[in-house]
Amino acid sequence: MIQVVNGIQALKEIKKANAKTSIIMVTTDNVADTIKELEKLMP
Repeated sequence: MIQVVNGIQALKEIKKANAKTSIIMVTTDNVADTIKELEKLMP
């Protein structure tokens, strides 16, 4: 069975597996905490 994860968790897992992977993240979430977390993960 496929595990369900949110987009940020998926981004973390992808970066852990291959830090050089280029990712385009699209979200409608505009909560400040979410934006800060994405900025840390995708400098």
